[in-house]
Amino acid sequence: MLAEGDTRAWLAAIVASAADAVAGTTLDGVVMTWNAAAERMYGYTRAEMMGQNLSRIFAPDRAGALAAILEQARRGLRAGHVETECVRKDGAAIKVSVSVSPIRDDGGTVIGAATVARDITGRHRWARADQELTERLAAIFESSDDAILGKTLDGVVTSWNAAAERMYGYTRAEMMGQSVFRIFPPDRAGELALILDEVRRGQRVRHLETQRVRKDGSVIDVSVSVSPIRDDSGAVAGAAAVTRDLTEVNQAQAARQAAEARVRQTERLETVGQLAGGLAHDFNNLLGAITGYAGLVAEETASDPGIRADVEQILAAAYRGAQLTRQLLMLSRQDPAPPVPVDVSAVVTGARDLLSASVGPEVEVRLDLAADLPPVVGDEGRLEQVLLNLAVNARDAMPAGGVLTISTARAQPGNEVAERLEAAGRAAGSVELAVADTGSGMSREVARRIFEPFFTTKEADRGTGLGLSTVHGIITGMGGRVTVQTALRQGTTFRISLPAAAGEAVPAPAGSAPRAATRGHGEVILVVDDEPALLGVTSRMLSSHGYVTVEAAGYDEAVAAASSHKVDLLLTDSVLPGSSGAALAERVRALVPGVRVLNMSGYGSGRGNFAPVAEAAFVQKPFTSRMLLDKVAAVLAREPAAGSAADSAVSRAGPG
Repeated sequence: MLAEGDTRAWLAAIVASAADAVAGTTLDGVVMTWNAAAERMYGYTRAEMMGQNLSRIFAPDRAGALAAILEQARRGLRAGHVETECVRKDGAAIKVSVSVSPIRDDGGTVIGAATVARDITGRHRWARADQELTERLAAIFESSDDAILGKTLDGVVTSWNAAAERMYGYTRAEMMGQSVFRIFPPDRAGELALILDEVRRGQRVRHLETQRVRKDGSVIDVSVSVSPIRDDSGAVAGAAAVTRDLTEVNQAQAARQAAEARVRQTERLETVGQLAGGLAHDFNNLLGAITGYAGLVAEETASDPGIRADVEQILAAAYRGAQLTRQLLMLSRQDPAPPVPVDVSAVVTGARDLLSASVGPEVEVRLDLAADLPPVVGDEGRLEQVLLNLAVNARDAMPAGGVLTISTARAQPGNEVAERLEAAGRAAGSVELAVADTGSGMSREVARRIFEPFFTTKEADRGTGLGLSTVHGIITGMGGRVTVQTALRQGTTFRISLPAAAGEAVPAPAGSAPRAATRGHGEVILVVDDEPALLGVTSRMLSSHGYVTVEAAGYDEAVAAASSHKVDLLLTDSVLPGSSGAALAERVRALVPGVRVLNMSGYGSGRGNFAPVAEAAFVQKPFTSRMLLDKVAAVLAREPAAGSAADSAVSRAGPG
């Protein structure tokens, strides 16, 4: 038990060493005691504050707070943890928590006030920082372009930002307190449980690419990241999901991949086309030799019907081979033949075997062809391509087999193409070609897009999307129109209307009506071809009909022959080893002024070896003896082309 004096000394020591600022004042606020902690907190020494009023350390606008504290003490009451603002000696404001107790004398009368103050500036600073952080996070939450939502561990929505409203179509009011399962597609029902299980274990789900459903029922591609939400004790109390809409990104990526696939497909088609063109050229050379020698045999055995019949079979087979090479040349885009009158029914009849082979034995090909149709102006090979493309399209629609019906007829009154022709003053009418199948048919949406380039409903390795767009391009290029009638499980019919050729007759097929061939009168013809068999038979065709021939297998031999012979006509292949027919023609014209030039090619007239203006001086391989002789006679009958526009066009043409 301490003596009274010792007790006072002990209490004084406690006050002096207290961590909080302790000041004793009169009821008027005059400082009577000032401990070391007060010196540190306020910056004033004990000597500076003794006898001074405590208002010195209060901000001017807080004078009322000091008066209220002293009033509490005067009434003998305690004031606990009053938060106010004080001012240090250096002018800095500090937040303090002040507790005030009355000081009584031995008689119990209140004679002063004891204030204990604690600096809480740091706590206020952190509280303000927390508030600012909360405000920033709230701003981020609302302004984010990504959908952000909070949910309980049972999947009940607890927060839903503006981006979530835009992405999913539901307002915040519609989703708060509702299950987040509402935005999950039915086939993703188990996904929510898996995500919440991960979150319960404190794990994050990062960048999960999946799908969600909007309020309007549309499905969107999204990337979702989910994190656990923890309470003050660190326990997982919920989940926060950040979702980004990938629909446009995925669509753009798919479009880019499709475009790249189309480019690769186009490159493959160009490679195939180049290969097809080369094969067709070589094959036409072989067919030229076959038809040439067969024609010579036919002429020499005209009196023997049996042999002639056999030879005609050889020629017929060769002509079919020539038709196939025409298709290869169209694939390689090297045979833009000029339009001529074409019998549509005859084209269908001639292509029947090819169509049957293309659709396979499971599909029956039926023809219903009119016999009295007017011709149309076009290209027989391109019409065959239209038929082939439509037949292949029908085959793919009938994987289990079916019937493919191809019919021709005169256009009925009211036909759009016929009306257009009549309005233009052409009353020749039009011809209808219909290709119908009993296949699966198409939906209205698909039917609207079938003629778009690269549009296809087939697998990537089965279709290019070019077949029907090619059909559309060929038919519209001929002045016609193509439409489609279809429905799911009801088959498809393509109807093609083509304008008839006014006043033109369908030409007879080559070799079908032989007549006397034109003969020469000793004119000298320089024949140039690097294919020995074709060179020999071409020379024989000419020499057996009154012409004198000089043979050359290439450019150098031809130039040497032209230097030593008076040549009337140069008959040259368009493609020569190391050179071209155009280059040879230019050189021979320099050696033999006035010489005529006739170009022959297995590629077609549009390859670039001779300009299109020289079409009259071109003969397509394979050719018959009559075709060649007629062309030779026509070229020789013309005036010499030296210095003419046609000659200049030939000399300017590029190498073949």
